[in-house]
Amino acid sequence: NLTDKPDFKRKIHETPIPTIGGVPIFMAFVLGIALTQEGWGDMRIPLTGAFICMLLGLIDDFKPIYAVVKLIVLFLVTLFIFSSSNISVNLTAYDALNILLSLFWIVGMMSAINSLDNMDGLVAGTTAISCTFIFIIAWEHWDRWLSFMAVGLCAGCLTFLKYNFFQKRAGIFLG
Repeated sequence: NLTDKPDFKRKIHETPIPTIGGVPIFMAFVLGIALTQEGWGDMRIPLTGAFICMLLGLIDDFKPIYAVVKLIVLFLVTLFIFSSSNISVNLTAYDALNILLSLFWIVGMMSAINSLDNMDGLVAGTTAISCTFIFIIAWEHWDRWLSFMAVGLCAGCLTFLKYNFFQKRAGIFLG
């Protein structure tokens, strides 16, 4: 029963549309990273955090979760990633400030992307464009791990666009 039903007030689709498109994108991303074997050991913690966030979104599709609860979970996942891996925003010499910047960046990006999910192709297209630029910057700095991550996510989003954007009616929503 994971469908977005038309209400004829704000929604323009005429039939219920599945809202589980984020799950195959996540699966394609994880599979792409696994197949490259590049940085797989370093990816366990961030992928665990991403999996928790994906589950949170999936649960929210079944039964809406209060925004405050979602925000708390996102902050806890970000703290988990920051404390258990070497992934963080390190712009200052102060760990406390770097933790705050990491929280702001990761939670802010997830919340911003979630809030963009109101038009066909907007989130997947924006994410694919962002990943393209992340790939270019990472490749120029010889960061193969980040390059592969960007390509994997970009490929998942571009594939999703075929079913969400390049047709008269969307066949699936992100959810």
